[in-house]
Amino acid sequence: MSCTKDVFLSMPNLKKLGIRETEEDHHLRGWFEKLVYLEKLETLKYTFSNPFVSSNLKPFRLPLSDNFPPKLVKLTLSGTSFPWEDMLKLGKLPKLEVLKLRNYAFSGALWRSREGGFCCLKFLLIGSTDLEVWEADGTPFPKLERLVPRHCGSLKEIPYGIGEAPLLENITLHCCKDSAVMSARNLQEEQEGMGNDGLTIHITGR
Repeated sequence: MSCTKDVFLSMPNLKKLGIRETEEDHHLRGWFEKLVYLEKLETLKYTFSNPFVSSNLKPFRLPLSDNFPPKLVKLTLSGTSFPWEDMLKLGKLPKLEVLKLRNYAFSGALWRSREGGFCCLKFLLIGSTDLEVWEADGTPFPKLERLVPRHCGSLKEIPYGIGEAPLLENITLHCCKDSAVMSARNLQEEQEGMGNDGLTIHITGR
């Protein structure tokens, strides 16, 4: 089924959508801008089958936040290899509560999180990425409750700013390097020193 404007307009009550693309479909990606016509969509899962997009293909960028469904609550991206600066666009989604980034959904060594975005995000999963340095200034996730880095083998540390998220309850690291684990432990100890015993750290897959 082609993801055209007319197709989306014919499904005005659709709340969940899953889309899987292959490298051969790469030139058809204009459908992303048409998602805005799915006014009741709450859950979107988009998978690109090859996270290492061939160099002869035009790089794919996320559309502006205004092109996303206005009621989107849960978003899963996999294999899309977006640049980390495009996370600023997701940070503007007004109702987004759950964000799962799997299998090189974003690629690159540096991600700078900025204060003022992700106003409703409660759950963030970052899985299988080449991210090395994650910078978070201020409190970029004011409602974040759970952070799950998985197979982030290059990530050096959990940024200090994450510890300032006022509602953070749990960080679960799976198959992450020792320095990232240590930084999470340090965040927990610092919070405990400030009288906040609500943050738990879980380490798996070591």
